[in-house]
Amino acid sequence: ANLVFIALASVFISMVFRVLLTDYSPFIQRYGFVIAFTIESLLLAIAVGRRIQRLSYAKKQAERHANFDHLCHIYNRRG
Repeated sequence: ANLVFIALASVFISMVFRVLLTDYSPFIQRYGFVIAFTIESLLLAIAVGRRIQRLSYAKKQAERHANFDHLCHIYNRRG
């Protein structure tokens, strides 16, 4: 969630700089959005990768809990 916020904030800041700093730097004026969207896509890819990793871990843990009966200390039929 934090990376998504940072990614969206970078695009917002780029838009603000583009409007406010019109006479400051032609490079930023031209390529500010490209840089901001590159950073945003990188951060969102990292966030999605972490989310997939957490879901995979949760799935493995749920399967492990489903295969073993902790009350009787025996494996279930499928396990």
